[in-house]
Amino acid sequence: MASPVSFNDRGQFDRFIYQRLQHDGYPLNNQLAMMVNYYSSGNDRLADYTVKDVIQTLKLKNLNAHNLTLINQPTVHHLNRLADPQHGKLSIETTGKGQLGVGLVRTIEKQLRAANASEYAIRTNLTGSAQAGTLKLQYILLMR
Repeated sequence: MASPVSFNDRGQFDRFIYQRLQHDGYPLNNQLAMMVNYYSSGNDRLADYTVKDVIQTLKLKNLNAHNLTLINQPTVHHLNRLADPQHGKLSIETTGKGQLGVGLVRTIEKQLRAANASEYAIRTNLTGSAQAGTLKLQYILLMR
């Protein structure tokens, strides 16, 4: 991972998450992804629009707001422990040996199991620098 995080790093991070979740039996749902993109397109959208409102606005079929769980995680704490469970060194992410993606997938899978969900969509925002210790991670997760 570059320092600071590059566009390519963010894409690689997202692909890792999608591939690992797919491999573990959690397929990405395109309709849920459309909703997450809608929420991500404006700063006030999460606060102003309910899941039911977004389903109606986007005219999505076969989705029921009562069957969906939305998690907005504006700040993921303890990134150093996700990246390096043994020593807590965030800078390990710059070496290619970090576990940040694996740790986030574990967290997401716990949330999917807790919601009894089998499909998901996620939007992550990874910024800052692992080397400088300023790495930040945010995400929006929608599950069904």
